[in-house]
Amino acid sequence: MAVNIQGTNFEFVKPGPNMKSHGKSGILTHLNFKAKNKDDPGAPVETSFAEVVNGSCHVFARICVRLDPSNSISPQKLEVHGYTYCNESSRVYHPGCAGYLTGREYMYDD
Repeated sequence: MAVNIQGTNFEFVKPGPNMKSHGKSGILTHLNFKAKNKDDPGAPVETSFAEVVNGSCHVFARICVRLDPSNSISPQKLEVHGYTYCNESSRVYHPGCAGYLTGREYMYDD
């Protein structure tokens, strides 16, 4: 399966941990997975993060990014950053950038 991450052609290698929350628009899932750059045979396997929305009539990824070890939020520190559902027990790593929902925004969307 091919995965397009930030304009690079990646190949899915292995699923990782995920956490789901339910909102008025459907199910919001944060997940990690392992992927490898298909265009570089010697490329390492990298961990990535995706936010997927599964509604009654749609399924789409809102964000999909490679995780940089120096700029990712570990599961142990998620509560400090205001995450409602993803926490230490979820084992999901998150990017240190903005652009995805913490669960609280999704639960109370209009």
